[in-house]
Amino acid sequence: MSTETVIREWLKIDYYYMAKRIGFINKSVFPSHQLILKTIRTIDYETTMVSPVNVNKVISLLALMWEHIDKKKYDIKDFVIKILSRIGYPTSSIIVDRGFDFKKNQFSITNSVLDKYIVTLLQSRNEVFVGNKSFLLTRFQKQLWDMLELHKSIGISAPTSAGKSFVILIKTIEQMYRQALDVIYIVPTLSLLNQVTEDYNNMLLQVGIDDYLITNNLSIGESNAKHTIYIWTQEKAISALSADNFEGLPNKTILVVDEVQNIERISEDSDVRSKVLFDTLQELRHTDHVEQVIISGPRINHIAELGMSLFGIETQEIATSSSPVLNLTYSIKKEKSKFYFKQYCGLFEVPYEEIIENPELIAGYGTSTISLEYTNYLCSIVKKLQGDQNIIFAPTSSTARNIAIALSDSEEICADNTIIELIDYYKKSVNENYSLCKTLKTCTAYHHGKMPVHVRRTLEKAIKQKYISNIVCTTTLMQGVNMPAQNIIIRNPHLYTRHHENEAELTSYDVANLRGRAGRLLKDFIGRTIILKIFFALIIGFEDIDHFLHGIHSTLR
Repeated sequence: MSTETVIREWLKIDYYYMAKRIGFINKSVFPSHQLILKTIRTIDYETTMVSPVNVNKVISLLALMWEHIDKKKYDIKDFVIKILSRIGYPTSSIIVDRGFDFKKNQFSITNSVLDKYIVTLLQSRNEVFVGNKSFLLTRFQKQLWDMLELHKSIGISAPTSAGKSFVILIKTIEQMYRQALDVIYIVPTLSLLNQVTEDYNNMLLQVGIDDYLITNNLSIGESNAKHTIYIWTQEKAISALSADNFEGLPNKTILVVDEVQNIERISEDSDVRSKVLFDTLQELRHTDHVEQVIISGPRINHIAELGMSLFGIETQEIATSSSPVLNLTYSIKKEKSKFYFKQYCGLFEVPYEEIIENPELIAGYGTSTISLEYTNYLCSIVKKLQGDQNIIFAPTSSTARNIAIALSDSEEICADNTIIELIDYYKKSVNENYSLCKTLKTCTAYHHGKMPVHVRRTLEKAIKQKYISNIVCTTTLMQGVNMPAQNIIIRNPHLYTRHHENEAELTSYDVANLRGRAGRLLKDFIGRTIILKIFFALIIGFEDIDHFLHGIHSTLR
């Protein structure tokens, strides 16, 4: 049995798990003792005898086995920790090790003293320090850490869950220990701005740096702090750099441009924000005291060339296609009079599919609008995913609100004291009849760019802390924001509810980026996306849906 055959066996188990959970197929398949033994032998072979190691294959096998094995019968914790450390992903071992010591960065391996020493040795290669605080990194993160020490311009191309933003965060702070330093950090959205601001605040407190100012305001050089961190959207940045009183950067500055892939849309006449980002970077290109440039995004081809064209200096590229989270896509497709449930995995071009045994569960599939029938269908899917945290993509802000209200009508009241306090806060600060207050009672929320800033910030914090189970969102949560969801649910890529000519669509890249929200880093091995209506691939220029969804997985990998 080849490695690919073993992976397919586990994928079939996950397929039936999801199909039965949703109610489409009545059959269940569980791993046999022989399959478990074969999997352990295969993983050991792939990580010792094959060079270079195919990390995606190994992660897939570990993820699927851990997800579906009977853990009471099979104690594979130590094996998983050892393998993940061996392939350079020791941080992912935290998922399986409830006894992990976060202060000492030590795993609780109990069955073998030799394994404990081996894991400790492998781990030490990926450990870094900021002040007196240590951090455990993946192999890719450690390589990035080392590159940030050596080069003036670095381009980072990696999937959403690779942890690149975390390394940028702690490396810039580590440099603050050594010298007076400012940081300009440019992000595409206010949601990501809020997240980066909170991340810097928390980390600076953890490592003991207190002489700093973090600001989203526009004035440069007015702070007396040793370190000033300017966190801006591109619009805020261009305003600051174009102000009449701007006389240049007063201190040594690191420039970070996150989600830089947005600049690739500069040729589109309708995309003003990419033009603003380009103009911002051109202003900074000719500004003194920019000591280092870091550009980052998910899987950008030729990012070193992009860095050279933007800043006129040689850019070192670091890229990876590996991810600690296995992303799987499930879809419903109608062919003639039958419905099929399909599974897509980036390791294989051909999806696995079977006929749906209970097609009466599917409603509103072919409608051109988000009808009541479709909304009820969506609510039934979400209800069957109870216990998980789910992000439901909506094309517009009004649709996000309406879907959230429909979901809350079908869910039981679950609000604890924290959510009750949040509801009371919104009633007082927004409106007594604010729709979000109603949906939050069932741990359901909607999120879009038109919400008041204080609502967005507090809501995002509640989502991260897992007080909210279902989040209906527009594209505001698509770029860079780390929201802990296990499942993403998408109807189609339309950014409208009724079709008109020249209406916007999500590209395969956008859908891939949205899929990257599924799977909580250091919490989940598997993130799943469910696409409920998939004939749209024909509309946007793909020969068929299988090529489209395989393209999404290729984009991610």
